[in-house]
Amino acid sequence: MRYKKGLLILMMLALVWVIAACNNNTDGNGENTEEGEGNPELPVQGEEVAFPELDLTNLGADALVAEYEGGEVNGEEMARFLALQGFINPAQAQINNDEFRQEAVNFVVMQSILAPQVENDEWSSEQMEQFWSNFEQQYGEEKLEEAYSNLQSSEEQLKDSLFHYFLTIDYFRQQATEEDAQAMYDEYIMDLTMVDVRHILINIEDRTEEEAKEIADDLYAQLQAGADFAELATEHSDDTGSAANGGLIEGFPVTQFVPEFADASYNQEIDEIGEPVQTQFGYHIIRVEDRQTQSFEELSEFLYSQLAEEKLNQYYIETLPDQIIEVHL
Repeated sequence: MRYKKGLLILMMLALVWVIAACNNNTDGNGENTEEGEGNPELPVQGEEVAFPELDLTNLGADALVAEYEGGEVNGEEMARFLALQGFINPAQAQINNDEFRQEAVNFVVMQSILAPQVENDEWSSEQMEQFWSNFEQQYGEEKLEEAYSNLQSSEEQLKDSLFHYFLTIDYFRQQATEEDAQAMYDEYIMDLTMVDVRHILINIEDRTEEEAKEIADDLYAQLQAGADFAELATEHSDDTGSAANGGLIEGFPVTQFVPEFADASYNQEIDEIGEPVQTQFGYHIIRVEDRQTQSFEELSEFLYSQLAEEKLNQYYIETLPDQIIEVHL
């Protein structure tokens, strides 16, 4: 059995997008957003959506689509999964394409094997209802009716398919431990950190490194003696963009700075003026004014979903092929 990486990624993105749509109910500071705010946009907005028309040829209830250890997939089950793909991702899901269907049937088999093993379906039910509510708000009754018609499905069928979709995710989500989630949080904590910093750059384009270091050391000494940081930045910094604002850079992700600057921004005490830091651009004098990192608790749902995605991907590649006996497409 061959697995196409591109199609696997497309279906995985659909999984990730659905989870994000249902769980993104907080702003960047972990505060609850107002209804309708902070929710990710659906793949294509409003009237621009064009739901694909599902071809049901050879996808009847009596058609055998796949055999796997312990069961079979029939054409109706396959059609429902394809309809869901077209519903979630109408712009990209090529639900009538043979190659797409070959990959999709693997997901249906995986879902058939794993979803029944999830004993507590509370999370899956909540996610399904939340996603459906988002979709109803975004498109309204007329667009939903168009989706049902083109995909030859119904609200009941799509919601049932979505529920089993989430059950499959939850199978892997329940395998993730708090230790796994904490380890992921610790690994990516810098990626989750935003800072407000003031800095003064003395570049090495217009002078030698030695000259730049001498200027930076002199400015650092002035700051230690009580000079106003914003005034010195405005007068001396070669970063003209931030110099106009007293050297201030606000709400910037730590990991988007060059490594040396990022390290100082993450590790310096708030309001401490650090000694000059050398980067590829020259010497920086940095003062961290604020630092915001979302807590483990605020991000736990996201972390468990990421771990579930990793485990699902591993199962799909390493375990599922040995469970599929034959595909009839």
